[in-house]
Amino acid sequence: MVKVVVVTRDAYAGLQSQLKWRHIKDMEQGKANIAQAYFHIFRHLLRSGTLFTVVNYEALVQYPKAQDFLLEQLGLERPPRRWPVYDGNQKWYDYKLNEGRSRFSGSLVSMSGRRSTILF
Repeated sequence: MVKVVVVTRDAYAGLQSQLKWRHIKDMEQGKANIAQAYFHIFRHLLRSGTLFTVVNYEALVQYPKAQDFLLEQLGLERPPRRWPVYDGNQKWYDYKLNEGRSRFSGSLVSMSGRRSTILF
C-alpha cells in the first residue's frame, strides 16, 4: 500500500526561501505558487484515490509527539531513540537583508543512493 506524506511549511520561511533562490520575483508570485502547489497536490491525490497524511514541518522540528503521530499514521513503530530534525526555517528568521540572493546550488546523494537537488 502506498501512502503519501504531504509536508506543509511555514509560509514566511517558504516565501523567503523562494526569494533567496530566485524562484519568484516577488511575494505575491510566491503566495500564488504555494496556493497552486497545494491545489495541484491535493487535487491529484484525491483523483487518484491515494491515501495521504498531512504533517507540519515545524511541528516535526519542535515536538516529538508530532514525530510519533506521523509514524503512527504510517503504521510504523517508534524507534528506540528519536531522530534529530533540522530546523531549516530558523535561518529565514535570522536572515539579514544584506545577504542578498544566492547563486549557488548543489546536489546531495541520500543514504538510499537517490540524488536530490539542494540549495545552499
